[in-house]
Amino acid sequence: MKTPTELGAALEYKLITIRALAKVLINSNSFRDGAEGDAESQLDAADEQGIQSAIEIIADHAHLELVGLLNSMAVPAPYF
Repeated sequence: MKTPTELGAALEYKLITIRALAKVLINSNSFRDGAEGDAESQLDAADEQGIQSAIEIIADHAHLELVGLLNSMAVPAPYF
């Protein structure tokens, strides 16, 4: 079982990763909508769907880390 420090670090890493992937999608949409001039989006619909799926998987794992952290701190349920 992970310590609270390990759970917190794992959760932080996952949230940073989610933020980075979300930024990729936001930037891709900006290019597609013409906000950046002539530049074209480097992601097609399948690429964007893959990133969205990755975000969902990482978010699910982050939720489990958060639940583990809250349980290790004896926070009573429900806490979401």
